[in-house]
Amino acid sequence: IVKHAFAKNVYITLQTTDHIFKMIIADDGQGTETGSYVKGIGLKNIAGRVELFNGLVTTKSSPGCGFTLEIDIPLP
Repeated sequence: IVKHAFAKNVYITLQTTDHIFKMIIADDGQGTETGSYVKGIGLKNIAGRVELFNGLVTTKSSPGCGFTLEIDIPLP
């Protein structure tokens, strides 16, 4: 995150409810256009692993406004 997004801060939140594990990773870096192609395989690897647990990955970003990755995984 620091290297590629030029972020100064990274925020990691872990939460659980009775039915969901949620992880949020957010930064204050350069962000990206919504729907733009992201180089590398990192996000694809994360999505593939989360899918194994019937989870959901969402991203939020805009140029100059950082990047947020949210992962929701149902708990048994």
